[in-house]
Amino acid sequence: MKHIPFVLLILMSNLFDSEAQGKQIQLLKGSGEAITYKDLTIRTLFQIYDSAAAVQALGTTYLRVYDNQTVAAEFYNVQDSTSRRYHTKAYKNYFLTFKTKAGQYYLNITQAHFGKAFALSNLQKVILHTKTDTIALKIVDVMEEYGWDAPPEIDDRTYFSHVAYTLKATSNKTSKYVIVYSSDITNGLTLTFDTYTITLLSDQYKNASSVIEMVVRKI
Repeated sequence: MKHIPFVLLILMSNLFDSEAQGKQIQLLKGSGEAITYKDLTIRTLFQIYDSAAAVQALGTTYLRVYDNQTVAAEFYNVQDSTSRRYHTKAYKNYFLTFKTKAGQYYLNITQAHFGKAFALSNLQKVILHTKTDTIALKIVDVMEEYGWDAPPEIDDRTYFSHVAYTLKATSNKTSKYVIVYSSDITNGLTLTFDTYTITLLSDQYKNASSVIEMVVRKI
């Protein structure tokens, strides 16, 4: 029986661990060099704004991630504690996570997987899959709606403002379109599609740009 050297076994184990953990990129201020990971060619633009910066109101850190010439994700770390922060964003079949550790900044790239919260932009589509299960999600339409809930002759009418999202889910060549409102998301909403649940955690709407934070689980 042929024996594999112990050192080779350790190296093989490290490769498997690295594959499972994905890719970690340490961020330096300014533009980063292109880094290839699987089918991605990643470049980063990272800025750290100090207290003297004129754009301090925008945030203390800003990260833009490119895949070739496409903007894959943007991360803002704003000073305003009331602003929602999304540290993991979906792109294609990957999760891009902006992390801070011991004063250093990192971008982690992992395979998109079930059970982890992530933010989906209306500019992107995400595919989550295993060897046996695949689901694709995309926000195909966003519309802001506002007005009064009754005619002027009603004294106690109420002014409303909310955002309507159209979410497309595809699995096993079957697609379903669901319209959800920001008020539903605020109150907590779980959708069931095929053999999956999609829990919508929060949303953020800014003009034509929107984000829904969600968790997808296999039933």
